[in-house]
Amino acid sequence: MMQRVAIVLLLLALALVAFDFLLPVRSETLGNVSTVSVIGDLEIIERINFSSMLGDSVVIYRISNPTGEARRIENLSLEGKNFSLQISLAPNAEVSIGIIRDFTVVLLGGNASLLDLIYYPSNRWLEVGVSCSSEWLELLVFGNGFPSRVGAERSVKWGIDAMRGATWVRFPCSVQRIVLDFTSYPYADVLVLDRRMADLLRYEIAKLTEEIEALEGEVDAKQAEISLLLAEIANLSESINQSVEEKNRLALSLAALRSSLGELNQSIAEERQELERSLLLPYPFALVIAISLVALLLYVASLLYSKGDRDVSS
Repeated sequence: MMQRVAIVLLLLALALVAFDFLLPVRSETLGNVSTVSVIGDLEIIERINFSSMLGDSVVIYRISNPTGEARRIENLSLEGKNFSLQISLAPNAEVSIGIIRDFTVVLLGGNASLLDLIYYPSNRWLEVGVSCSSEWLELLVFGNGFPSRVGAERSVKWGIDAMRGATWVRFPCSVQRIVLDFTSYPYADVLVLDRRMADLLRYEIAKLTEEIEALEGEVDAKQAEISLLLAEIANLSESINQSVEEKNRLALSLAALRSSLGELNQSIAEERQELERSLLLPYPFALVIAISLVALLLYVASLLYSKGDRDVSS
């Protein structure tokens, strides 16, 4: 029973590790943030902070322009770093900015959102989950090196923005996957865009959550069984203690009975000796009396016999 409980707890720990692995995104709504210097009256409506598989800190900002006029971002200070992005935002438009090390991804376009940003330095992969409702989306990649090729549909256009020092990619929201290849540079990175990845992650997270809840239910059931077993063990221990006490009392009673039997045997022996003495001691006196009576009878008989002889002779 204890081995089964240990296995269940181990599976629960592994499930929690996998849950943390599959759920890299932790979101918090910030509203107006005065500590982040954004030009004009733009708002940071969401900050997503998580870690990549290799421990790199990744931060995604969703910046909104709630005003009725276009706004321009030329200098932006985020996470202790300064960025010269030169981004123009239309009225009520949003932009998502992802920061990892010295590598920055900016999504521009009709209400585009950066859902997931996961970085793999060893394989030089940068996975991005994108959500957009417009017909097209523009992606700016800031970092070391530029892509040598793009693997995607033919409708995707890309180029180098020398003024902003970035690689830009413009594609329709119907594109499911885009790969930017940076392998020809020392600090190369590969950028992958897949809108379905976020849904897949959320499905896996929901499935894993159900498994964790099921494991928690099994753990609760095992704990209830253990509690019942402990109660039974306590009752059995109490019964054993009562049996031991009863055995001790019986042992004491048996010892007292043996002592009484010993005293009774001793008393019987004494009585027997006393009886034997009472039977053996009067025997010589009875013999003397008997002999005396016989002698007396013989004497009387002789006297009577002598008297009879005298009467006959006279």
